[in-house]
Amino acid sequence: MCRKQFSRLFDYTVPVVALLKAKRITANLGEVFGGLDADDLWIPFYCVSTNLTRSRLEVHRSGDLVTVIRASIAIPGVLPPVPYGEDLLVDGGLLDNVPADVMRSDPSISTVIAVDVAPPVGPGTSEDYGTYLSGWQALHRFARRRRPYPGVASVLVRSMITGSEGRRAVMQHDGTVDLYLAIEIPGVSMLEFDKIRPTFEVGYAESRPRIEQWLQTRSLGQAAG
Repeated sequence: MCRKQFSRLFDYTVPVVALLKAKRITANLGEVFGGLDADDLWIPFYCVSTNLTRSRLEVHRSGDLVTVIRASIAIPGVLPPVPYGEDLLVDGGLLDNVPADVMRSDPSISTVIAVDVAPPVGPGTSEDYGTYLSGWQALHRFARRRRPYPGVASVLVRSMITGSEGRRAVMQHDGTVDLYLAIEIPGVSMLEFDKIRPTFEVGYAESRPRIEQWLQTRSLGQAAG
């Protein structure tokens, strides 16, 4: 299902509002989640978006599932914002990229496990290309596979992640989560949706020993208590 849904997602358009139309992404979401409300799911669900109009985090526990998921992944500049009444919503990662604190605030939840796959290091450069850059020059370099600078999508995604970096760092140590799994997946960028197999293989291999160690430590702590 993942391979099917993540194939040919990028429908580029004239970048007046965003790089992508997002018609394919919305259609794929509709194929899987169409007709469902967020509170119809068997397991309680929420996602978050950033309200651009009111500069605040929106937590979606109900509402049309396609709409709220689409809002939660609307990377600014990459996907168009999603209308929300008279407001506009974009990716929640702009304010809270790992919203485990929202889960911790729910008194019905006793254990919080967070998984963070944001790369620890963002894009860099192999040469000093100065303080201005021609798009045609960059396109020529890309065609020759010489890329001393990142693409616009990479810059936008990393800028969004950086905005909530401080909160993510604090959350790992302030008791918000019981287990924080920071998983680095080398060779896979945030927008390479076609690399499904290496992603889940690395995720499984990296997560399992940490979870087993955490469970063992937790059991010892409970026994001592």
